Amino acid sequence: MKRGYGGMVYMESMGTEYLLVIGGHGSTPTTYQSQYQYDQLVNGWVRTNEHNLLNLSTRQWIIPTISGQCCPPTSSFTLTKISNNKSILFGGAVTDDERYNLSVNNVYTCQLESDTTIHWESVKGPVVPASVQWPVGRQAHAITSIISNSPTLVMIGGEGQNDQLVNDSWLLDTSQYQWSKIVLPESVTSRKSHSLSSIMMSPDCVWLVVVGGGGATQWRIVGRGVEKSFSPFITDPNITMLIELVLTKGQWTVSEVLDSTDLTKEAYQHKYQSFLKTRQWWQDRCSIVYPTEKEVQQQQYIQVLQHELRVFEVNKTSLQEALLEASQQGIVLYCVCVFIIL
Repeated sequence: MKRGYGGMVYMESMGTEYLLVIGGHGSTPTTYQSQYQYDQLVNGWVRTNEHNLLNLSTRQWIIPTISGQCCPPTSSFTLTKISNNKSILFGGAVTDDERYNLSVNNVYTCQLESDTTIHWESVKGPVVPASVQWPVGRQAHAITSIISNSPTLVMIGGEGQNDQLVNDSWLLDTSQYQWSKIVLPESVTSRKSHSLSSIMMSPDCVWLVVVGGGGATQWRIVGRGVEKSFSPFITDPNITMLIELVLTKGQWTVSEVLDSTDLTKEAYQHKYQSFLKTRQWWQDRCSIVYPTEKEVQQQQYIQVLQHELRVFEVNKTSLQEALLEASQQGIVLYCVCVFIIL
């Protein structure tokens, strides 16, 4: 199906590399896949949760099967990798009962279990207790990951219901799937359809780079009293924003926020060059790299062998001790027999 506004992520399975494409909306498909869903929208587009896998070695597209609780037809969501074969889907637009867009705040995990199977799990259902911090529904937001002991996702901006910007930012701890809010200026959060990247400068410092996007929805007359919505592009000095997060007592906090003008100043250039030197040293020695699935399996196999070897050594020692004890008992028994005969 030809479509846009979906998600794509790089994943691995058994040493083979894939691109996984999920969801989005587009023109009416010529072929409907039975394991997926297709929603007809009011504007004529079709929204889907269709999956496609591209084997990067063979350059062949695969229609995978799905297991578990798959996301419904969704578009304008984020799909973020947290391990070699696992990703997190958040938010996006689904189809309401009247075939219009509905912004959601659901979290799903999808895992590439083989070259033909994607397994899904729903982390959050439609209802969240009031005591739990959780972002409102949104679409056209941006998420990036901070690679630490367990990946932390950073989410900025997006658009909620009624074309309103959500104007906030959040952190998601993927080990517990717990959200926490971080405070950033509107110059960073008041945008949608933007890009967001992270650069680890050290184990306890990360730079977030936000680029472009659109502002709040506005309306203009296009003729004969007809109004059309549009979002003006973000302009200088907020086109490019840099946010520095530092890890303090196990919590990521905002240290500094710079706009396009600040990035041209000498103070930033000096700080960047200083970080660049230490960052290269840190990367060479301390960078965290996720093991591949094959490496994990090899490590597990080695652990099994080591365990079996320890069991063998214990059994071997136990057998030797038993033989020694039996031998000693045999000598004692022999001596008793000789004494009785005499």
